[in-house]
Amino acid sequence: MTSRNKRIKEMPIDRLSALPDCLIIHILSFLEVKQSAITTMLSKRWQFLWTQSPRLIFSERWIPDADIQNFVSRVNRTLVIYGRNDLDTFEVKFPYGESNSPDVNVWVGFAIKNKAKQVSLSLNPDNVYYRLPQTMFQSAYLKMLKLWGCVVAPWGTIEWPSLTELHIKEAELQQHVIEKMLTGCPVLRCLVLKYCWGFSRLEVSSKCLYELRVSDPEEDEVLLEPFLQISAPYLHTLWVSLYPSCRKLSLENASSLVRATIDFVGIGWDDAEMMSHAKEILEKIRHVKVVDLRFGYIEVLFSGANTDYRFPQSARTCLSVEASTVECSIHVLIGLLESSPNLEALVIEGYTTVGDPRTCIDPKTDLDCDLLHLKSIVIKDFTGPNVVCEQMLMLAKILLNKAPTLEKMVFFHNKSFTSSSQPAVNESSFKIAQALLSYPRSSKAVILLK
Repeated sequence: MTSRNKRIKEMPIDRLSALPDCLIIHILSFLEVKQSAITTMLSKRWQFLWTQSPRLIFSERWIPDADIQNFVSRVNRTLVIYGRNDLDTFEVKFPYGESNSPDVNVWVGFAIKNKAKQVSLSLNPDNVYYRLPQTMFQSAYLKMLKLWGCVVAPWGTIEWPSLTELHIKEAELQQHVIEKMLTGCPVLRCLVLKYCWGFSRLEVSSKCLYELRVSDPEEDEVLLEPFLQISAPYLHTLWVSLYPSCRKLSLENASSLVRATIDFVGIGWDDAEMMSHAKEILEKIRHVKVVDLRFGYIEVLFSGANTDYRFPQSARTCLSVEASTVECSIHVLIGLLESSPNLEALVIEGYTTVGDPRTCIDPKTDLDCDLLHLKSIVIKDFTGPNVVCEQMLMLAKILLNKAPTLEKMVFFHNKSFTSSSQPAVNESSFKIAQALLSYPRSSKAVILLK
């Protein structure tokens, strides 16, 4: 073999460059623009490949004020040399300032002109919000839209005939804007309104809307309407987080609802009116199969649900509960279990609280019925170094005795503990295992500690 042939044989194969342009462009599309543009240094062939990417992602969430103009200039230069006329994704994330409004207007116009299917504007609002131009509200190609730090106030109609997913965060949405959205998005499947305010009704007659997520701002200084009325007869999944001291949820029509997550935010939960509100919501979701009750909502039930209160009977088969790791909320958990005769899966997740624990007067410590369908129990974050949560062990004892078809019970340690705490965690696990093995069982359930 000649030396020349030997050198050729020993040269490493450049498999990436051997790929056709279309595959290289597809690979580059998974990178942000700042990363993909670096490939211009590889060779002449790579010089403009990155400009053919169907995805343009510009992301600088944390950036010094002095560098913001450099970021804006970089985006503008990229749009000038961009080589396609159809976009799959256009995403911008940076600390927006009022002086950037003309540039962002150009970017939005570029995305709409190039038939972008997914647009995301995350502008990190700090008292200055970007006002969306009317061109943003009319696109036949848009399928997903995410807005953060934007003023959503169209002066004309909203026409998003292909939009299936809409996320809006931290925005005032007046009632007429909400109505324009619901009218102008005939195939909308997922609507997320996070920390938004200004509206009081969500009336959805569309059969397409599958998931609705609504959460109030946690700041009490934000002016909220006193009621949030939701009517969505074809809705499958509902996630609601309310500021209960400011407004109430009125769930008027959700007959098709299968999954529901309910939470309360804010402070001052020791209130009879809030308790009445929490009970009313339980009544409205009694037909829902999969229910997730978060910490704030459970706190209200704990504050006002004494042992004489009977929870409404429900059809739920899966129940997730977020409960305090220090307060005695076992009577609330037992009440929920007694009202769930068809329950098949139970998840209880610990929530760490501060301050002195409250106690329940005459707490109930047993179930009045067997849970004949319960097969799976998961208990999370109630154990750790030198910690054995007595209320969870008490509940485990009750469930082992009252669930004749139970197949497994799993205890998860708190994930926040470091490896240096492992010896203490092991000791805690040993104590829990001893207790669980000593309890009588009505089934041959497997008990796991993880």
